[in-house]
Amino acid sequence: HLDHYGGAFSLLKEMPVKQVWGINAVYDSEQYMALLTQLVHSKIDFVSVKPGLTFPLTQNGSLNVLGPLSHDFENINNASIVLQVSHGAMSYLLTGDIETQAENQLITHYAQLLSSDFLKIPHHGSKTSSQLSFLLQVQPKVAVISVGKNNRFHHPSQKVMERLERLKIKTYRTDQNGSVCVCSQANQFTMRSHI
Repeated sequence: HLDHYGGAFSLLKEMPVKQVWGINAVYDSEQYMALLTQLVHSKIDFVSVKPGLTFPLTQNGSLNVLGPLSHDFENINNASIVLQVSHGAMSYLLTGDIETQAENQLITHYAQLLSSDFLKIPHHGSKTSSQLSFLLQVQPKVAVISVGKNNRFHHPSQKVMERLERLKIKTYRTDQNGSVCVCSQANQFTMRSHI
């Protein structure tokens, strides 16, 4: 959806890009087709990612694709790319807009491998995501909810916020904390927010 890929138009103008990662799925949107057209004109490779793909980031870090585990979803949110970034002893789980169906697949397929120090809360904190079983499997120390102020969907859900509080997961929200920076070192990470 545009709230996820919309920033790509600016990024492609501001910095050199060799590859864009996505999923091999048809999404009927003029803006999405405009992005794909821009990639073709700019001769930028579009890589259709699949679980198991690993991209080295540093000497002791990598970007690992965990999902989507299926493309047979009624809701395209569940086809979001799920990434786990490893950096030394630290692990960061980035979940896109996945909902309960995809969360359940990840739990079944990866079990303890989902455990991560940091979690980007799925789908802006929607009530359709961040079920208790998923949060218990990931066991993050810190979470970030990317969400617009006074958004029309009323994200994040109060139920999700209550779960995070009950599990004592330190949570940052972009609607309250502004932009959030995760600064990773091999054995720890620090958080900074800017309003």
